[in-house]
Amino acid sequence: MRDNGSVTPRAPIVRTVAGAAALLVTLTMCGSNGRPNGSGLPDCPEPKGIVSIGERIPTDCKFELLGGGTFSLASLAGKPALINFWAAWCTFCIDEMPAFQKVYASVKGRVAFVGANLLGVQGETRTVAKAFAKRTGVKYTLIYDEGAVLLGHFSAGAYLPVTVFVKANGVVADRKFGPFDEHNLREALRTHFGIRTT
Repeated sequence: MRDNGSVTPRAPIVRTVAGAAALLVTLTMCGSNGRPNGSGLPDCPEPKGIVSIGERIPTDCKFELLGGGTFSLASLAGKPALINFWAAWCTFCIDEMPAFQKVYASVKGRVAFVGANLLGVQGETRTVAKAFAKRTGVKYTLIYDEGAVLLGHFSAGAYLPVTVFVKANGVVADRKFGPFDEHNLREALRTHFGIRTT
């Protein structure tokens, strides 16, 4: 895998020294299978580099759903998708998640939306994550990315929010650092997937 040096985080971005340190610590605690010590999920290979635009996402990853059960990235095959990384301590996530929900409702299943919560990073807990999701009114698929294992495939630092756009064939179309508003998210879906929303 190669690192795409042309990707520049756009402001405003949540990037703190504490956040970067927390991400580094949690990623270092992962075993050879990429799972945080003592945890059954996530079941995801350890990152060996940054997945760049034009490369495939790690489809052999499985995660715990916020509502219970298991979610596999392999289930995204055949449909364009976006993966949005979030946490309750991310102030920009508070603003953008309702916009994601509104756009998700308008695409009527043409694009899969996955929200990946950074469980265990900077004190993020299941209770806090569930309360945050309820408050923002999000109804699309929400998973726990415990220890930021999946985020480690797409970002070398604790940037939030991060959104990855994935083509139906599992190839990354784009990766954006920073928040989206409703208009810009609709434009991104049109640009990357040719999908117009109302």
